[in-house]
Amino acid sequence: QEGLRKWMVQHGGDGWVVEVNRSTVPGAPSQTCFVSSFSWCRKKQVLDLEEEGLWPELLDSGKIEICVSDWWGARHDSGCMYRLLVQLLDANQTVLDKFSAMPVPIQQWNNNVCF
Repeated sequence: QEGLRKWMVQHGGDGWVVEVNRSTVPGAPSQTCFVSSFSWCRKKQVLDLEEEGLWPELLDSGKIEICVSDWWGARHDSGCMYRLLVQLLDANQTVLDKFSAMPVPIQQWNNNVCF
């Protein structure tokens, strides 16, 4: 809904755009998605958890879970590769924990078939 406003982007090819989803995503608060083009594109977002309403004692308590979710896919007529990297940083930008996912590339002209 906010487009790329809160993101730092590095455009490749035709760059990033925001489009309406081609298929409905049940439960998603927004039915839009980020779309990149035929070359590597990157987007980065840094959230300050205190600015988001959490307080230092809670963050330091160890009694909180911070959850991130994401989904990705390719168009039917072009392949894609996607990497998700999430880092938990302290106030000095030191990495406290991290998660990375790099799923198997989706090939061009992929088709979903159900029997």
